[in-house]
Amino acid sequence: MNTLGDLQLVVEEISIKNNDLPAGQFQVDPILTKKVERLDDTHHAVRLLLELKNTEKKPFPIELRVSLTGIAETSNVPEEAMDNFLNIQAVQIMFPYIRTMVTSLTSAALMQPLILPFVDVRQLFQEQTTE
Repeated sequence: MNTLGDLQLVVEEISIKNNDLPAGQFQVDPILTKKVERLDDTHHAVRLLLELKNTEKKPFPIELRVSLTGIAETSNVPEEAMDNFLNIQAVQIMFPYIRTMVTSLTSAALMQPLILPFVDVRQLFQEQTTE
């Protein structure tokens, strides 16, 4: 029997730092990275890291990091179905939680709440594969 268990979510890191930049127009340019790994015969992990950085070329008023890991339990799932779940569906499940954390974190820090745009996971990670 093929089974795909629940996706357990674990927050690895949430951090925010105010860069004390003067008010102005800033371009939100989030960096989202994904790492998929096999933990054992029946568990895989999907790690998402979202970062907002302040650089000379792209100044931004805050530095922000949100790291979320999803742990999936599987049993006798075909490789193609597993790859699709880990690389696409798990990210589609996890990203709204990251968006909510970013909005809540910026709001709790008494800043204008930052609402990240929706992403097309298939296009965003088109070139990344399972490790």
